[in-house]
Amino acid sequence: MKRKSYRPKRVTLLSLILRAAVVVAFLTLLFHDFFRLFIVQELTRKAEEEIGSFVSLNGKQDQEISPEQSLMRLRLITSAAASDGTNYCIELFDYLFLNKSISLSNLTSPDYRYVTAMVDENDEILFTNQMKLFTFLKFSEDETDKAFYVCDDEQLHLPEVDQLYADYQNIYAAYRTFTEAHCTREEAHEENHAIVIELKSVYIDRDSYTFIPHEGVIRLVEQKSDDHYNEAGELDPALNEVELQRQEIHIDMTGNGYELVELEPKDSGNYPTHGTVAFYGVEPEFIEKQKHSFTYTFYSTRIQWAGRGTNTRTIITAPTVTINGKQYKFHKRLTFNLKDKQIVGYIMRYTILFGCFAMLFAAIWVWRRHTLNKARYAFEDYQRDLTNHLAHDIKTPLMAIGGYAENLIESDLTAEERTRYLHSILDNVAFTDSIISRTLQLGSMEQADPRKREQLQAESLIEAGFRKYAPLLEEKQITYSITGSSTITVNRDSFEMLIENLISNAVKYTPEHGTIEAMLGKKRITMTNTVTEQIDTKKLTQPFVRGDKARSNTQGSGLGLSLAERAAESNRMKLVLSCTGTAFRAELRIK
Repeated sequence: MKRKSYRPKRVTLLSLILRAAVVVAFLTLLFHDFFRLFIVQELTRKAEEEIGSFVSLNGKQDQEISPEQSLMRLRLITSAAASDGTNYCIELFDYLFLNKSISLSNLTSPDYRYVTAMVDENDEILFTNQMKLFTFLKFSEDETDKAFYVCDDEQLHLPEVDQLYADYQNIYAAYRTFTEAHCTREEAHEENHAIVIELKSVYIDRDSYTFIPHEGVIRLVEQKSDDHYNEAGELDPALNEVELQRQEIHIDMTGNGYELVELEPKDSGNYPTHGTVAFYGVEPEFIEKQKHSFTYTFYSTRIQWAGRGTNTRTIITAPTVTINGKQYKFHKRLTFNLKDKQIVGYIMRYTILFGCFAMLFAAIWVWRRHTLNKARYAFEDYQRDLTNHLAHDIKTPLMAIGGYAENLIESDLTAEERTRYLHSILDNVAFTDSIISRTLQLGSMEQADPRKREQLQAESLIEAGFRKYAPLLEEKQITYSITGSSTITVNRDSFEMLIENLISNAVKYTPEHGTIEAMLGKKRITMTNTVTEQIDTKKLTQPFVRGDKARSNTQGSGLGLSLAERAAESNRMKLVLSCTGTAFRAELRIK
């Protein structure tokens, strides 16, 4: 049984691509996880800064608030500030995607909320920042004759007020459909939709700072981007907005100690008048989720994590606040969701960007590795083929030598026959030596030092090569010519070998009375000789390949053009062979 030779398994291009794809996928997933962890930590730090600033603005930890700052005033500040998403938000600027920054606020993120609550020592919740209707009423120019008033549905327990809250929630839901489509703080500021509450008259209770709207309207409007003026040249609000939704307010109250007050238009200079009328605070469902944890026993004022193991993160603090000599816990909580579309989009943008860069580097690595592998495999194939061809071509002359030697030993030969056999043995030895020498030359070409270069006149080297073969040229009556000139920078030894092999090949295979022409130019050197028939030149530069019957003999080793090609490559040239009819052309293209 024929034994198979061992051949190492070669790495294919597909295998390299699959390896690179696996590495890219692994690194991209790893980057995604670490980058997500970094973003969570950064959001935490920003949230801590944000809630810290909120604490400093709206509560004095372990300090007494002056009696002038009433509980009502603190309640208003808590509700209003905690709900103002354009002033209290977490921002992460995106330096690569400037218009895609993270800006978490209650206008842009459905799960982003501040929740506040005041708790006494009996765990009674005095108030929260659950959404309430507030307004600022001013009864005269006297600074003491003005205050904030609240319309609290939970305290009033009036069906008409409950309906007012329900009507507002309907309009607010429509408003959210517009605002939640925006994802940045800048877009939230530029939002053209607004809820406007206008009051003509109210019922008030000065002792409890409570008010109930009597006549008014709630409107959802879209403000136009361009200013429009009336015929008098004045900015006309009616021309600068489009009313999208409208709900009339009409509540009648009798008795119960409330005073009906007709309000003068804003900026009229007359009293009583009112400031902005608006609902401040967060939706009731956000309060209900956390009511059970509002206790006075929570003593830590350190910002902590809550809700670990879920996508929702809540940062909490509960400083002690003293009001009129009595201590309270002022709970503050900021909640955001790690699955928020802004956070997910932010992480995915950078993950995709990293993946693209990783694929680019992987593609470069695959290309380089494949190129090096191709070169190495081609060289291995070349060496193996060279060895196989060498063994095959040496075998013929060795068999001839053996046969002649046996005849000399075993036969009674005449002196003339012995002399002829001995000459044949010497010829085959010389041919074998020529093959081995040229094979060694071919191997040495791979180790030639390309840095030893000098300027040479190509025509003088070609002329010297033809003079070397002058006897054979005369014997075969071959004429040759050299036209043009060329100054080249090459390695002298390898270029002389190149010219010698081209001339040797031309002289050897040009028939009697043929011609050889050498034409020199700045970028190319061409040598043309006549041949007896059309030759296929595709494989002539491969070792031991002879192109036609005239070349298939022991006069040629089949290595001349292989040597010429290697010498050309080492001198930054390209050898191009062609044959048209009976004209064989070897062209050196100088790069």
